[in-house]
Amino acid sequence: MALTPTQRQLVAISVTERVCSAISLVGTFVIIASFISSRSFRKPINRLVFYASWGNMMANIATMISQSGIQAGAGSPLCQLQAFLIQWFMPADALWTFAMACNVYLTFFHKYGSEQLRQIEWVYAVCCYGLPFIPSFIYFFIHTHARGRVYGSAILWCWVALPWDYLRIAVFYGPVWFVIFLTFTIYLRAGSVIYQKHRELHNLSSIESLGSDTQPDAPLVIRSGIHVTSEFACLAPVHQPVSVCDFPTRSFTVSSFRPYSVSIEGGLIDPFSMPHDPEESSAPTQGLSRLQSDPTPLRTEGSLKSARHEGGDSYAQRRKATEASSAAWVYTKYAMLFFVALLVTWVPSTANRVYAFAHPNDFSFGLNYAFTTNLKPPNHTHWLKQENLTLRVVEGYFRWYYENHNLEFKSAFLTMTRYWRMWVREETDRPLQLDLSRKVTHLALSLSNEWDLDKTAKEQPPINIDDLLFTTWHLLAMMCSSTARPGCLIESNAHRKTGDALKYKDIELFMVKHPEDPSRRELLLKVKHRLIKGRRNMGRAPIFTYTERNDNLGLCVIQDVLTFAFEDNAFDSPDIKCPRDIWRWTEIPEHRLSVPIHFKKCLGDVCIFRGTTRSETHSIITDPVKPWKYSQAEDLEKAASGQAGFKDEGTFYKYRKGAAAEIRHLDEYSRNIVMGHNSGKSFASYVSVRDDVQSAFMGTPARDALLNLACNASLTRDASAPSDLTVTEKRSIEIDPELVDLKEEAGKLRRALY
Repeated sequence: MALTPTQRQLVAISVTERVCSAISLVGTFVIIASFISSRSFRKPINRLVFYASWGNMMANIATMISQSGIQAGAGSPLCQLQAFLIQWFMPADALWTFAMACNVYLTFFHKYGSEQLRQIEWVYAVCCYGLPFIPSFIYFFIHTHARGRVYGSAILWCWVALPWDYLRIAVFYGPVWFVIFLTFTIYLRAGSVIYQKHRELHNLSSIESLGSDTQPDAPLVIRSGIHVTSEFACLAPVHQPVSVCDFPTRSFTVSSFRPYSVSIEGGLIDPFSMPHDPEESSAPTQGLSRLQSDPTPLRTEGSLKSARHEGGDSYAQRRKATEASSAAWVYTKYAMLFFVALLVTWVPSTANRVYAFAHPNDFSFGLNYAFTTNLKPPNHTHWLKQENLTLRVVEGYFRWYYENHNLEFKSAFLTMTRYWRMWVREETDRPLQLDLSRKVTHLALSLSNEWDLDKTAKEQPPINIDDLLFTTWHLLAMMCSSTARPGCLIESNAHRKTGDALKYKDIELFMVKHPEDPSRRELLLKVKHRLIKGRRNMGRAPIFTYTERNDNLGLCVIQDVLTFAFEDNAFDSPDIKCPRDIWRWTEIPEHRLSVPIHFKKCLGDVCIFRGTTRSETHSIITDPVKPWKYSQAEDLEKAASGQAGFKDEGTFYKYRKGAAAEIRHLDEYSRNIVMGHNSGKSFASYVSVRDDVQSAFMGTPARDALLNLACNASLTRDASAPSDLTVTEKRSIEIDPELVDLKEEAGKLRRALY
């Protein structure tokens, strides 16, 4: 079997679709025109066919579009409209056939009349067109990043896209075959009853041929709506001698006219159940038998008796009874014919679907050409299972990828082809042949031109050390201020997918009075580190306190937390919308030293440090739920360290160790509390001795330059460069007019702030 349809096969299928759709449209127009123009055509069976024709017309319009929808793009209005029409109107055929079967059932077994059937036709219309409309309309609003839209390319036309293939069985083929099964059950039941009555008729005809008393020629299986009225002339019997036959013969003479009228309602009427007097017989009918469209109640004038008809009168009566019996077959024959047409449509279609599931890696051109249904194409792993990876197979994969992915840019497609080569090499443990690799490159360029992909590349924004530091600086500042492990603040590598990190419930913000100047107010932040290594969410967590740093806002942890809080709209007070509002609306009573500033309780379990994600418009936004992962932050830290010139990029732990070195003057117990250690041995492995032991024992002055040089040994820049300004340089800066003006302006702003 072929892997994918060739271009010639697609053209052949497309032409066949359109030709057959055009023929079907012509037939549909004939049905609609006949029903509208001719009153005699408006019978119950024809009315249902008329209603079903509108759905057929819309489905044929969709199939007339053929592959034009795919060529316009999976997200184009033409493709979406084609898929919508196919999903809505194709199953309606099966439902209308089931409606016809329901009419047969109601007529045969519940004796419904034509007027009663007309009254429930609106229910048929709502069910046959309303039920398929529900999933067809809902599909417009289903879209996921993994599978994309529900409506998309299905190789031959636009329908349910390949990643959503299971919906074809669950919402399309499954319900259709369930309805077909119910329809078949109804016709099987009706057929068994009809067969039984015909056997009775055959037996009766055999008896009548022997010359006995005549029973009615056929069981009056009369469909509702057919009114048979007959006028009979009753004749007096004249008895004759018994003949050679076992049954007596009778002759009649005219005595009087006794007309009677019979109206046959819907359902099965068995004439054998009528009263019959073997001693009397009715006269042969002379008069007019006519069909009326409006049923009337059953009425009988005189008595209906069996008789043996002679000559032309007997033939006429037999013909009338046969016509009345045949009328009962009309509706059933039309409905069953429509059912056979339904099977012709859906059996091959379902056979193709079953074949696709049994052989998902093959393309059956015969099934697709004969029945123009969809094929489930192979997935991406199929293309590596070929023993001989030829250029034709590669082209099939590229076309499959294009039809099932939203490719807009040429650069994106070429990047995909490069990654595909690496993937092939990884999966097969062998690279592509050099000749094939070159041909694949030319093929990719040719296909990108054929598909008219956008040649403009997405501009990548420049990034430098400042940008990298901005992404990690908030984390670094808190680590350096509290010696915290990264796993206490963001999601640890050892506890992935837990979603646990520093949350709003772990922080408390206060407005406090300055201890030296009570009229001055400052912000104070308490942070509870409950995710300490070895004691995560256990015991009493240490609490670190942060105060404002007006000397260097870049090292102020409170400022970083406020930045995230305002972005998340986390403050409980509706009046706090910006940092100035905190000072404007927060007052400390005289009898208190502090006032808490509350966060929203509903945000208590929301992480403060969170990563980024894509919005519905594909723009980058802060993830509303997932915390920032340590692995992501570490990649950015390594990139920043490399651009800063560090020989050893290290990890985030270098900041924790640097903070630990600044608290080595504390006693062992205090260090263990701050660092979260169980013993002093762990702290000893963190901090290395940096004292000038040589100078202490040799009695020489300490050489700070050597210590600083050792500290900066990991830098690639020149360590001999001056690290401080001279006195002359400092004085020149102090008298710089621009800096003096900036200093005065800063003073004004500070006074206005307080």
